[in-house]
Amino acid sequence: MSQIGSHLGYAYALAGRLGEAIPLMEQADEQSKVIGRKASWALRITWLGHVNLLDGRIRASREQGQHALALATDGGERGNQAWAHKLLGDVMLQDESSDPSEALSHFVPSMALATELRMRPLQAHIHLSVGRLHQRENQIEQARAEFTLAIQGYRCMEMTTWRAAAERELSALVH
Repeated sequence: MSQIGSHLGYAYALAGRLGEAIPLMEQADEQSKVIGRKASWALRITWLGHVNLLDGRIRASREQGQHALALATDGGERGNQAWAHKLLGDVMLQDESSDPSEALSHFVPSMALATELRMRPLQAHIHLSVGRLHQRENQIEQARAEFTLAIQGYRCMEMTTWRAAAERELSALVH
């Protein structure tokens, strides 16, 4: 149930059904703890952290990102390390009191791993997040460049929903 609950909960969250997603994913995490299921646990915790971030629960998301990063590092799961770093960068991005360098301290290693491991969707997602960080800091040209890279990546992979989101971000930039 732990793996199925996490997958279903994450699908619910991405469909905008956060109220159903969070309890399902938290229950799945608890079951993983009880039965000691460690396979892909770091990724499932990263998903839970992402869902909590979507729900505005920054502190919970940060804790889950740190836990996921520790699990992935201990388990030698480099791809899951990349996703956990991305989550922690997004946490810093959403926490407007954070210094931009804090977010970049996670986006940079995430991109390095994603590039080395050829995780193209993650690379595009990082470009989108870094674009948002530059936008937050009113660095319009840097934001434009990152959004453009995200759009190109999404287009190459035919990720139309994500491409449209990046295009909206690009068109919303103050000129």
